[in-house]
Amino acid sequence: MSLDYCPGRYCGRLLVNTTAGVPIWGECGACPSGFRVNMEYHCSQCTGKPTLFQWLYLGFMATLPLVLHWFYLLHKHTEWKKNVAIQCGFAFIETTLAAVFTLLSFEPKGSLSLVTCSVQQISDWYTIFFNPRIKFVETVRCSQEAVYPLYSIIFLFYLFSLALMLFLRPTLAARFLTSEADKKKCNVAIYAALYFHPILVVIHAICAGLIYYAYPYLTILATMTGLAVYAVYWDMKVSRNVDFSLIFAITMCFCLQKPKDVFGEHRVQNIFIILWHLTTLAYSIIALGNAYTTSFTYTSFAYLAFVPLPLLFLLLTEQCTDPNHITVETGGMPL
Repeated sequence: MSLDYCPGRYCGRLLVNTTAGVPIWGECGACPSGFRVNMEYHCSQCTGKPTLFQWLYLGFMATLPLVLHWFYLLHKHTEWKKNVAIQCGFAFIETTLAAVFTLLSFEPKGSLSLVTCSVQQISDWYTIFFNPRIKFVETVRCSQEAVYPLYSIIFLFYLFSLALMLFLRPTLAARFLTSEADKKKCNVAIYAALYFHPILVVIHAICAGLIYYAYPYLTILATMTGLAVYAVYWDMKVSRNVDFSLIFAITMCFCLQKPKDVFGEHRVQNIFIILWHLTTLAYSIIALGNAYTTSFTYTSFAYLAFVPLPLLFLLLTEQCTDPNHITVETGGMPL
């Protein structure tokens, strides 16, 4: 049924009642949560399912606190020790539980699935800027969550993540960390999270739409930059004995090495971080391959063959960029 025109891109009419089989519609305004205006200018309930690209977007946003937790822990601890692994495990448990509780809180409630409204254009994320002004005098308030629940669900996730961290982290630390120094470092990590959680909330509130369309590219850029920076930093400033060629061989062909060789000094941390970078790179490639389709496609899996290429390039060119070679050639002392 076509109704009278509603001004603005996101203004619609909500069905109020039905009298003698005739629907009665309300005034033009914002659609309630879980509804979106259609081409007939009335608010229709959203019944769609998230696409793979949208699930990957939610996963990207959910892993941001986890990555920041891990980055802070690995940055503050120059050696991979048991207490570091335990605290990284704490962060993973908190993030996983927060994601589960968040999904259970949205429709259909009690289920890990979601009901979503379709995302058609970037303005769907910023409906507050599209409230129409009638004759430049009266403003019709039509701001709403047109991308339900992709916008609000992240705020609830961050709330759960922060609450679980404040509740579980001290409890688990008291149970599994025996050293007072380790417990103190764990408390410092909690203080750091109290800073970056609000920052993530503000970034999402302002840039949610931009991140939605750009997160695969951001992931690729961050992954390749992070891999290169970590390799140079670790190789130069922590231990010149770390052989990245050996690490790559161990990662790709684990069965060729003895376990005691694999889990030697510093190698566990190197393998963990390299595998994490390769995983995120594969994640972003799959997201790009499914960015412009509403159904799952296997085509993007063919591009996963390119995932090891940045690491291979880094390994093959490592000798050419060794600062010691440059220093010796210029007559200086080697590093």
